[in-house]
Amino acid sequence: MLALAVASIPSAGTSAAAAAFVVNSTGTATDPRPGDGVCATSTGVCTLRAAIHESNVLVGAQTVELPAGTYPSSTPPGSSNDIGKGDLDITDGMTINGAGAGSTVIDGRGVDRLLEVHPEAGDVTLPDLTLRGGSHPESGGGILTTSGGGVTLARSLVLDNQATGPGERRATAR
Repeated sequence: MLALAVASIPSAGTSAAAAAFVVNSTGTATDPRPGDGVCATSTGVCTLRAAIHESNVLVGAQTVELPAGTYPSSTPPGSSNDIGKGDLDITDGMTINGAGAGSTVIDGRGVDRLLEVHPEAGDVTLPDLTLRGGSHPESGGGILTTSGGGVTLARSLVLDNQATGPGERRATAR
Protein backbone atom coordinates (compact mmCIF):
# COMPACT_ATOMS: atom_id res chain seq x y z
CA MET A 1 0.00 0.00 0.00
CA LEU A 2 1.34 3.38 -0.95
CA ALA A 3 0.62 6.35 1.30
CA LEU A 4 0.93 9.86 0.00
CA ALA A 5 1.43 12.83 2.31
CA VAL A 6 0.83 16.29 1.01
CA ALA A 7 1.89 19.34 2.96
CA SER A 8 0.51 22.75 2.27
CA ILE A 9 3.17 25.37 2.74
CA PRO A 10 1.87 28.90 2.60
CA SER A 11 3.79 31.25 0.37
CA ALA A 12 5.03 34.59 1.63
CA GLY A 13 2.19 37.06 2.13
CA THR A 14 -0.52 34.48 2.74
CA SER A 15 -1.95 32.92 5.84
CA ALA A 16 -2.19 29.22 6.46
CA ALA A 17 -5.79 29.50 7.68
CA ALA A 18 -8.20 32.22 8.57
CA ALA A 19 -8.37 32.90 12.27
CA ALA A 20 -11.52 33.11 14.37
CA PHE A 21 -11.42 35.43 17.37
CA VAL A 22 -14.03 35.07 20.12
CA VAL A 23 -14.71 38.32 21.97
CA ASN A 24 -15.07 37.81 25.73
CA SER A 25 -15.09 41.39 27.03
CA THR A 26 -17.20 44.48 26.36
CA GLY A 27 -14.17 46.72 26.98
CA THR A 28 -12.49 48.87 24.32
CA ALA A 29 -8.78 48.11 24.74
CA THR A 30 -6.57 47.22 21.77
CA ASP A 31 -4.22 44.29 21.23
CA PRO A 32 -0.67 45.37 22.18
CA ARG A 33 0.89 42.64 19.97
CA PRO A 34 -1.12 42.62 16.73
CA GLY A 35 -0.10 39.98 14.24
CA ASP A 36 0.69 37.18 16.69
CA GLY A 37 -2.60 35.41 15.89
CA VAL A 38 -3.95 35.90 19.43
CA CYS A 39 -6.64 38.39 20.37
CA ALA A 40 -5.59 39.62 23.80
CA THR A 41 -5.44 43.01 25.45
CA SER A 42 -2.80 43.81 28.06
CA THR A 43 -5.16 42.23 30.64
CA GLY A 44 -5.61 39.05 28.56
CA VAL A 45 -9.20 39.55 27.39
CA CYS A 46 -10.43 39.80 23.82
CA THR A 47 -12.41 42.97 23.09
CA LEU A 48 -14.13 43.82 19.81
CA ARG A 49 -11.50 46.52 19.20
CA ALA A 50 -8.65 44.04 19.90
CA ALA A 51 -10.21 41.40 17.62
CA ILE A 52 -10.52 43.90 14.77
CA HIS A 53 -6.98 45.16 15.48
CA GLU A 54 -5.59 41.61 15.30
CA SER A 55 -7.67 40.76 12.21
CA ASN A 56 -6.48 43.86 10.36
CA VAL A 57 -2.83 42.83 10.43
CA LEU A 58 -3.31 39.17 9.51
CA VAL A 59 -3.45 38.28 5.84
CA GLY A 60 -6.84 37.24 4.52
CA ALA A 61 -10.36 37.50 5.85
CA GLN A 62 -10.76 36.67 9.53
CA THR A 63 -13.85 35.96 11.61
CA VAL A 64 -14.80 37.72 14.83
CA GLU A 65 -17.40 35.97 16.99
CA LEU A 66 -19.36 38.49 19.04
CA PRO A 67 -21.57 36.89 21.74
CA ALA A 68 -24.74 38.49 23.06
CA GLY A 69 -24.03 41.81 24.79
CA THR A 70 -23.57 45.52 24.15
CA TYR A 71 -20.15 46.50 22.84
CA PRO A 72 -19.11 50.14 22.74
CA SER A 73 -17.40 50.81 19.43
CA SER A 74 -16.16 54.25 20.14
CA THR A 75 -13.79 55.87 22.53
CA PRO A 76 -13.28 59.63 22.31
CA PRO A 77 -11.89 60.36 18.85
CA GLY A 78 -8.18 60.88 18.50
CA SER A 79 -6.05 61.38 15.45
CA SER A 80 -7.47 60.10 12.21
CA ASN A 81 -7.44 56.31 11.93
CA ASP A 82 -5.81 55.66 15.31
CA ILE A 83 -6.85 52.07 16.10
CA GLY A 84 -7.01 52.84 19.81
CA LYS A 85 -9.36 55.81 19.58
CA GLY A 86 -12.63 56.74 17.96
CA ASP A 87 -14.39 54.46 15.51
CA LEU A 88 -13.41 50.88 14.71
CA ASP A 89 -11.13 50.94 11.64
CA ILE A 90 -11.37 47.90 9.37
CA THR A 91 -8.45 47.56 6.94
CA ASP A 92 -8.80 43.89 5.92
CA GLY A 93 -11.69 41.65 4.96
CA MET A 94 -13.56 40.12 7.87
CA THR A 95 -16.84 38.81 9.17
CA ILE A 96 -18.16 39.98 12.53
CA ASN A 97 -20.77 37.40 13.60
CA GLY A 98 -23.29 38.46 16.22
CA ALA A 99 -25.58 36.20 18.23
CA GLY A 100 -28.69 37.87 16.81
CA ALA A 101 -29.74 41.45 16.11
CA GLY A 102 -31.87 41.44 19.26
CA SER A 103 -29.00 40.44 21.52
CA THR A 104 -25.70 41.67 20.04
CA VAL A 105 -25.30 45.43 19.82
CA ILE A 106 -22.37 47.57 18.68
CA ASP A 107 -23.10 50.96 20.25
CA GLY A 108 -21.30 54.19 19.37
CA ARG A 109 -22.91 56.03 22.30
CA GLY A 110 -23.02 59.15 20.10
CA VAL A 111 -19.24 59.56 20.47
CA ASP A 112 -18.07 58.75 16.93
CA ARG A 113 -19.10 56.66 13.93
CA LEU A 114 -19.23 52.91 14.52
CA LEU A 115 -17.13 51.44 11.72
CA GLU A 116 -14.79 52.86 9.09
CA VAL A 117 -14.11 50.38 6.29
CA HIS A 118 -10.93 51.45 4.50
CA PRO A 119 -10.24 51.11 0.74
CA GLU A 120 -7.90 48.13 1.18
CA ALA A 121 -10.36 46.18 3.34
CA GLY A 122 -12.09 44.11 0.70
CA ASP A 123 -15.32 42.40 1.73
CA VAL A 124 -16.78 42.91 5.21
CA THR A 125 -19.79 40.92 6.41
CA LEU A 126 -21.87 41.90 9.44
CA PRO A 127 -24.55 39.29 10.23
CA ASP A 128 -26.86 39.13 13.25
CA LEU A 129 -25.96 42.50 14.82
CA THR A 130 -27.53 45.81 15.78
CA LEU A 131 -25.42 48.84 14.86
CA ARG A 132 -26.63 51.88 16.81
CA GLY A 133 -25.65 55.24 18.18
CA GLY A 134 -22.98 56.20 15.66
CA SER A 135 -22.44 59.89 15.07
CA HIS A 136 -20.04 61.87 12.92
CA PRO A 137 -19.88 65.56 12.03
CA GLU A 138 -19.10 64.81 8.40
CA SER A 139 -20.08 61.43 6.95
CA GLY A 140 -20.82 57.82 7.74
CA GLY A 141 -22.41 58.00 11.19
CA GLY A 142 -22.97 54.24 11.34
CA ILE A 143 -20.58 52.90 8.71
CA LEU A 144 -18.25 54.83 6.44
CA THR A 145 -16.95 52.72 3.61
CA THR A 146 -14.56 53.54 0.81
CA SER A 147 -13.77 49.87 0.31
CA GLY A 148 -13.20 48.35 -3.09
CA GLY A 149 -15.05 45.36 -1.70
CA GLY A 150 -18.50 45.39 -0.20
CA VAL A 151 -20.16 45.66 3.16
CA THR A 152 -22.89 43.06 3.62
CA LEU A 153 -25.40 43.22 6.44
CA ALA A 154 -27.52 40.11 7.02
CA ARG A 155 -30.29 39.85 9.61
CA SER A 156 -28.89 43.06 11.13
CA LEU A 157 -30.43 46.34 12.29
CA VAL A 158 -28.97 49.81 11.77
CA LEU A 159 -30.54 52.22 14.28
CA ASP A 160 -30.12 55.83 15.37
CA ASN A 161 -26.91 56.68 13.52
CA GLN A 162 -26.33 60.13 12.08
CA ALA A 163 -23.93 62.23 10.04
CA THR A 164 -24.58 65.94 9.73
CA GLY A 165 -21.74 67.48 7.70
CA PRO A 166 -22.15 70.04 4.91
CA GLY A 167 -23.75 68.41 1.92
CA GLU A 168 -24.37 65.20 3.86
CA ARG A 169 -27.86 63.84 3.74
CA ARG A 170 -28.98 63.06 7.23
CA ALA A 171 -30.12 59.49 7.22
CA THR A 172 -31.34 57.63 10.24
CA ALA A 173 -32.55 54.06 9.90
CA ARG A 174 -35.05 52.96 12.52
